[in-house]
Amino acid sequence: MKRMAITLACAALALAACTSEPRIAADASAQPVNGETHGPRGSGTAAPRRVWAGGDVDASGSPSPDGRYLSFTDWSTGDLALRDLATGTSRRLTTTGAIHSRGDEFADGSRFSPDGTHIAYVWFSKEWQFELRIVGIDSAPPRVVYRNVDVSYPGPRAWTPDGKWILTVLGRSDRSNQIALVSATDGSVHVLKSLDWRSPGFLSISPNGRWIAYSFARDIFLLAIDGSRQTTAVEHPANDFVVGWSPDGERLLFGSDRGDNTGVWSIRVVDGRTQGDPVLVRKDMWHMRPIGQTKAGALFYALATGMSDIFVAPMDPATGRLLSEPRPLSKDPAAAHNSPAWSPSGRHLAYVTTSATNSGDAARITIRSLETGELRELHPEFGYLNRLLWSHDGRSLLLQGTNVKGRSGLFRMDLQTGALTPSVLLQGEDMPMRSVTLSRDGRHVYFASADTSKHNRIISHELKAGDRRELFRVDEGFLAVAPSPDGRSLAVAAVDEGGGWSTLGVMPSDGGAMREVVRIEKPRAIVPVAGLQWTADAQHVLFGVGSANAVQGSEQMVEVWRVPAAGGELETLGIYRRGVRSLSLSPDSRRLAFRAGEYSAEVWIIEPPTLSPPAAGAAVPPR
Repeated sequence: MKRMAITLACAALALAACTSEPRIAADASAQPVNGETHGPRGSGTAAPRRVWAGGDVDASGSPSPDGRYLSFTDWSTGDLALRDLATGTSRRLTTTGAIHSRGDEFADGSRFSPDGTHIAYVWFSKEWQFELRIVGIDSAPPRVVYRNVDVSYPGPRAWTPDGKWILTVLGRSDRSNQIALVSATDGSVHVLKSLDWRSPGFLSISPNGRWIAYSFARDIFLLAIDGSRQTTAVEHPANDFVVGWSPDGERLLFGSDRGDNTGVWSIRVVDGRTQGDPVLVRKDMWHMRPIGQTKAGALFYALATGMSDIFVAPMDPATGRLLSEPRPLSKDPAAAHNSPAWSPSGRHLAYVTTSATNSGDAARITIRSLETGELRELHPEFGYLNRLLWSHDGRSLLLQGTNVKGRSGLFRMDLQTGALTPSVLLQGEDMPMRSVTLSRDGRHVYFASADTSKHNRIISHELKAGDRRELFRVDEGFLAVAPSPDGRSLAVAAVDEGGGWSTLGVMPSDGGAMREVVRIEKPRAIVPVAGLQWTADAQHVLFGVGSANAVQGSEQMVEVWRVPAAGGELETLGIYRRGVRSLSLSPDSRRLAFRAGEYSAEVWIIEPPTLSPPAAGAAVPPR
């Protein structure tokens, strides 16, 4: 989930974490196990059954109508693939995926046709454009159904029962979203509903093809298939999201965290309106995310089994040795935490928090006091939030990503008023911003960015005057940058795209030649997403090292090292974890924070009888 290719593409196209359902890839240490259950829950008699676990799990696809296959993205190549749940084998349906090389191409969210013969899916092309495509499961050549330069992401969510239309969420370049029907034949579009910058969550079409249930802003709505009318189906303070329908179409199934745990509920639907109170049909569903249903009504869903967290460890600033093991701040499996940033005083840590289960939830900012443990949450009206920086005076945060109007860059958020103002906006030749850092005096922003020819550059942007300069360039590869505490130097990491070499060097902050400090050869390589950090005395630089064969941005094992800025012997800090990113040293270099972990999941199934409401007089599970 969230491979570097997707992260860069979404940022480049001003996409808010894409508009597809979240991708979840499982822990490589898990072994595939079919048929395991987690015991009877709720009113059903049959327990949910696990059908897929292991390092190749991807939950961005859907089940076939008969429940035998699951479509998914094979992230070893980026190709669309089929998982045979009966045999435990997989095969690719496309052959041009390329996430290891320049000019990435890969498949994303996919949905089976009603007859099970075709799959609609998103394809990221070498032209850096997301397209809606269709391919037959007999591996016939795929064809492009829909492509529009004004649509950043055309995400398929379902097919109409007659197989003529694909229910699609169109994430537009202006950051608005549209629920639309796209013709599977000629790609013509019928827009049903226009939304703001927030993307709808899971969508499901009723078995009779008349109604679309969709999640939005934590509630659920029913939309006529022709867009002529809409009703509110479920409105509640809890987080409610669409799961599917009963096979007869008379009841809407939805998930909700009302009560102690996420459960599946059902409510009667008559002519597009809900009637009566919802009924709990299965409790203790943990952090489920619906994937889709079979024709018979069996529900496939993903269970999040691992997320990323922020770790903090005390450090001896003189020796660089950790004084104790890094400890996680949250331990919440329902949320992912990224991009830690220290306040200038070093007493607070800010980081980005996102939901593991609800793709419609916007990212929020968590500020934690390291002295008292007190938490403060901020909910900016922001689209795609990638990284945080703390201003030099501590009065504001700099948010890197895409705002609700579709502008990408760096935005200043006042911590008293919550007001957002642009600080650095990407220009026409800029692709995504990466490795964004702020000078200690708050005057300059430094970042890595590719131009339209995909040459990677280090850019200096002076905040007050708006002057921008290119300081460093490589024709191919990945870059990371960090200014020294005194503002005189920049640490720059450059990694060959093929993984043949990587280097860490130091150069003047106003431009000039880079002096190589250390060069790492295969089989190891510097990991740019781990970031670079100077110690407070400007004598050492911290960085991450992983495998040269790993895809940049993947959740690989990373070891944290430090090296004298003047050159010298490498030292390990004793940190060797999966998914290390965003190294962040406190201003006094006495505490090190970083993000670590990976998104992992398993695929489970519930057979239809367990999703039926209790019979008259039957005991209802406790709420």
